[in-house]
Amino acid sequence: MKIYNVYKYYTTIRESKDPKYIRLRMVQDAREYGISETARRYCTTRKTIRKWLNRYDRTLNSLEDRSRAPRNPPKRLSPQDEARIVELKKQLRPWGARRLKMDFNLPYSVKTIRKVIKKYDLARKWRRKKHETKRCLREIKRKWRAFQQICVDTKDLKDIPEYWIQKQMLGLPAYQYTARDACTGSLFIAFADELSLTYSRLFIERVLRHLKDRGIDCSKVTIQTDNGSEFIGSWQAKNLSEVTKTIESFGAVHKTIPPGAYKLQSDVETVHSIMENEFYIEEFNSKEEFLRKAEGYMIFFNYVRRNSGKENRCPFELLKEKIPAVSFDLLYLPPDALDEVFHELFLATHPKVSHHGYHVGYHPYYSHRVIVEENRIEAHSERARDFCYFNYGAEYCIAARNTIGPMQINNDCEGLAFHLWPAKWVKPKVEQISPLRYKIIDPEGEVRREELVGGVLQVVDGAGIGQIRTVIAREGDEVVIDEPFRYPPDSQSTIAFAVPPPFRGMTLVDNTIVHTGANILLWGDAHDVVIDGNICMDNGHISVWSVRSFEAQKVWGGASFMQVIHNKSEIAWIKPKQKEDAANYFGAGIGNPCCRDEKFTGSVGFDFLGLIIRDNACINQSGIVYRTRYDSVNNLWKLHDAGIVVERNYSEDGQIGVAVDVDAPAVVRKNRYKNVCWPVIRFNTAKPS
Repeated sequence: MKIYNVYKYYTTIRESKDPKYIRLRMVQDAREYGISETARRYCTTRKTIRKWLNRYDRTLNSLEDRSRAPRNPPKRLSPQDEARIVELKKQLRPWGARRLKMDFNLPYSVKTIRKVIKKYDLARKWRRKKHETKRCLREIKRKWRAFQQICVDTKDLKDIPEYWIQKQMLGLPAYQYTARDACTGSLFIAFADELSLTYSRLFIERVLRHLKDRGIDCSKVTIQTDNGSEFIGSWQAKNLSEVTKTIESFGAVHKTIPPGAYKLQSDVETVHSIMENEFYIEEFNSKEEFLRKAEGYMIFFNYVRRNSGKENRCPFELLKEKIPAVSFDLLYLPPDALDEVFHELFLATHPKVSHHGYHVGYHPYYSHRVIVEENRIEAHSERARDFCYFNYGAEYCIAARNTIGPMQINNDCEGLAFHLWPAKWVKPKVEQISPLRYKIIDPEGEVRREELVGGVLQVVDGAGIGQIRTVIAREGDEVVIDEPFRYPPDSQSTIAFAVPPPFRGMTLVDNTIVHTGANILLWGDAHDVVIDGNICMDNGHISVWSVRSFEAQKVWGGASFMQVIHNKSEIAWIKPKQKEDAANYFGAGIGNPCCRDEKFTGSVGFDFLGLIIRDNACINQSGIVYRTRYDSVNNLWKLHDAGIVVERNYSEDGQIGVAVDVDAPAVVRKNRYKNVCWPVIRFNTAKPS
């Protein structure tokens, strides 16, 4: 039986890695079976068979393809042209063919220039690989003195999944401050709840003092940091930062890397990656246990753990090689919570604060770190209302995986609610004395007799807007706050005293609220709250309120830095007869209702600042309504709001998808719709409705 090739000769040759062997087999078949039969078997012509029969001289090289280049190229370079290329290449060794052509306007093609360079053996023999570059840098660092360069950086710990839940529940630190010697790999760490210039200065001062007390000459030390505000302060600052001044007070040098050159901080970035995989997967039961385990890990890293990037030796071994008489405790500096260290130092230098009865703990909220989890709550009485209720302030509480409802719906029944009537004073001014101490300037005596301890200082306008700090002590007309402002307010900023303090750091996740008057409600004053992955059905769903009541705004509050994400809102009552009426349905699906007193005059501060509504699903007469103007009798009231984002939401089977006031400072983008009458509405609240 005859078996023929199913592929044509050209295809077989093109896909072959070495066609010489196919041609050899073809020549052998031609001698045995004849030219015509071989041509049929290989799906080619007899002319091709004869060509390779004639070329074959019993060597494989004779079956290779011959060059098709012309023997006498009409555009061959003259010896003078070649000499010019060779001369330029010898003068500029790093320049390639493309660069030579571009910079010297050579009339030859890049390919031709490259051929000349290769012909005269001027091509670059090798290019350093990435691992070879790292190896060379390691050799350079190995020759440095111990602590010749210390790299300092910070790490945000909130993006580590295994750690984040424990942080929220136990109040663990949010940031790690890290210092690492580039030569030996020695590690020093500390922790804090914020990134600030004050904490960076305190951390670096502790490290340098520790080294100095153990005989290290700090005048030969260079501290390298990036250009973050926690190291250099404001980028517009004309004077040296406090960090730089502290470093120079020890005789050391402060060096910052060029913007974007993060690879220059590779030593400290590497240890961040190592700790994320080795330390932050641990389980912690308290903040004290966290600090103890961090201390144990630092001892392990400095005295035991072998580093593959440092000759498979631990930092202390390398340090003994550099300094034979080194003290054993040189690499032992227990990690501290910098905020607590700072408070101890501050109170030690301000004894008046601790000798009077105003000092309280740092968590004056009514509910602090409370977890409401996996409960089933329902009622059938007509008098039932307010199933899960946080009242008058709470901090870092979690409501997760609860099932709430149904209930007999009345006009004021709430499933998962946060309710607060905050009193705020903006007429009294404050003047900074130190990062933690402020003087009250209160000519009208509005807060003279008010109990401000446990309340907050809140920046409601100007530089530093949105920041909140707790008042932990009061001494006459001076108050002490728990932490320095990360972005200090200036003389143009408006700072309010707020009592009770707002809801802060709350998390509402994976709850199911069904058949209640209001499913999820935040009323009064809220800051840094996440509403994530909740299912709300059958009535008013998720509403974030602003409150302004009483003359001169003694009672008012809004919402700042809120996230409403990944929620499902189903079966609401948004059924406007015309799209202009969408403004009246701000309390149905996801919206921003407001409460305002008739005596309200003026507007100070913000109502909504940084409200993100993202990746939510609104189904069956539900939707998203954001309103920036409200009417009352014959007046029209304009909100103070900024930074509103409505994006990537999905709407199905309803009258409206997203309805936003035409004057709202909102970004509306990438939302999707299905079976929606009016997908996007920009309504105009021109007159009371």
